[in-house]
Amino acid sequence: MNSREIPHTTDNRWSNDSHLEMDHQLNSLRSLVCDLLKTNQELRQALVTARSGIPKD
Repeated sequence: MNSREIPHTTDNRWSNDSHLEMDHQLNSLRSLVCDLLKTNQELRQALVTARSGIPKD
């Protein structure tokens, strides 16, 4: 099997370690997405706050 191939989820050759590694990677990705969303929200709020202090012409 090519190392770049992703076996089907029904493939019995997947080891428990493979599932644990995939679960760890998925959790890491979820954490990264949550951090990015939080940062985006903070940046948007900072932009709104900064714009509210600028007088309109």
